Amino acid sequence: MNSTIKFGRSYHLKVQGQTQTHDIDFPLTCTFSITRTQFSSLNEGKFSLKGLNQLKQKDIYFDRNVVQSKHVQIDFYAGYTNSISTVLGVRPSLPLVFTGSVRNAYTQRNGAEITTEIEAFDGGFAALNSSADFPYSQGDLYSVAMNKIMRTM
Repeated sequence: MNSTIKFGRSYHLKVQGQTQTHDIDFPLTCTFSITRTQFSSLNEGKFSLKGLNQLKQKDIYFDRNVVQSKHVQIDFYAGYTNSISTVLGVRPSLPLVFTGSVRNAYTQRNGAEITTEIEAFDGGFAALNSSADFPYSQGDLYSVAMNKIMRTM
């Protein structure tokens, strides 16, 4: 095992910025929290990245108060490996831990440390930008209404 990898841990983050897709890999510091939920709640992922260059910091920005007109994809792979992700441009095979839509992304400075914060939801774009508009009669069954809603998504 290579001694530069902390206990064999590695990650790969692929996020769509304003102008291009960014691939972010170990050894940049990434702190993350992924919350899995059940039933009607969306899964949530929060990512903090340290050490990004200015181009990526500026491009990875999304305001949660502005309705996004496009789906902004994020994929996060993490796991254990014996190889460095940057050797010859070949990434180690890591399991997909989170995939979803960016809800909010910004960069902040705390002293000398610059951190890019990303919040995402699994299925968030569909949940925020979908609607179901159809007639519903008083005698319709609940299952009929649910089937109509699911067909509109």
